[in-house]
Order: sequence, then C-alpha cells, then structure tokens
Amino acid sequence: MDFYDILREGCRDADSLSSVLGFKKFLVQEKDYTLSDLDAKGANKEADVLVGNDTNRLAKSTRYNAFIVPRNLAVDRFLVSRIKDADAVLCLPLDSITVTYGFVRARNIRMMRNLYSYARSKRVRISIASFAQSK
Repeated sequence: MDFYDILREGCRDADSLSSVLGFKKFLVQEKDYTLSDLDAKGANKEADVLVGNDTNRLAKSTRYNAFIVPRNLAVDRFLVSRIKDADAVLCLPLDSITVTYGFVRARNIRMMRNLYSYARSKRVRISIASFAQSK
C-alpha cells in the first residue's frame, strides 16, 4: 500500500523525510494538486482532492483517481463503494485528530479506525492527508 501525504501550499517537498515516514511522496497544494471544499459554494468538482462533510456530495463527485477526504469520518457504505468503483483514493484526515482534544479526539480516533477497517475490508485504496502547513 502506498501512502501519500497531502500538504498545504507553502510546504517544501522533502523526499528524504517522506521515505523516513513511510510516505511514497508528499503532495503540495497548487504545485502537485488542486483542492476543492465541496461544502463551499461554487466548489470545483474537477479538483484532484475533494474535501467535505456531506458524504452524498462527495460520493456524487467521486471520479477516477481523485483523493476523497470525508471530514465527518462516518462509515458511509455508498461513499466507499463509489470510491472503489471509481478507483479513487480514500484519504483519512489526520488533522481531525491532531487539532482536537479530549472526548472529541477519542471519538475521531474511533471513527477513523472504523472507517479505515471498513474501507480496507472492501479493498479500497487508502491514504493519509495531514494538511500540514508551514508557519
């Protein structure tokens, strides 16, 4: 399984760091990919990375080889089947864990584990999106 880490614009591509962390490559916004938040008005459904809370909208926008990032982390069987059919990549958003605390963090970890387990059982391509930013 190849892991790709999706970074925000302004981060430098560090191939040596990516290999140490086990990622095949870092993808940097506006350099390697375009990002679209489907919850916003006028979202670009042709972007490389589609982010959103609405799993129905994500499922309808899923296309070949796109990275799909469900923010709500709920196990949505329809979305997972659409990702598999489109040969897209399910990205687990690590920032939903790293920027939260207490009960919310524990809930997000549990939900991410459940989503990962279900997607893996369906043989969906899985990746990680940390959305790291340089300061």
